[in-house]
Amino acid sequence: MFEQRKERRRELLAQMEVRRLEEEKKRLAAIEARKAKVRDEVMEVARRRRVAEDIRATVAALREHPEAGSSKFEAWSAHALEVAESMDPMNSALDKILGSFDVAR
Repeated sequence: MFEQRKERRRELLAQMEVRRLEEEKKRLAAIEARKAKVRDEVMEVARRRRVAEDIRATVAALREHPEAGSSKFEAWSAHALEVAESMDPMNSALDKILGSFDVAR
């Protein structure tokens, strides 16, 4: 009887350890998922900023083209600059730019 209780206790302790390890694994996976999400958001903000700057630079460079004064070019460049403005994170609220980043982590 005593040996059975001892064996049962060992089994319960082993099960508890397995559950603890599984919970720790889930906790660490959640931390890594949060880090990956923040990293992806940071990269997306940088990409949007870069693309907006590239659009502006392209419009500026095309202004040097000999035919740049055409009404078609002016309409296109106005639209291109609107696209750049709309996607540039510098024109967004800071909370929106920071996304899901949480200082407390």
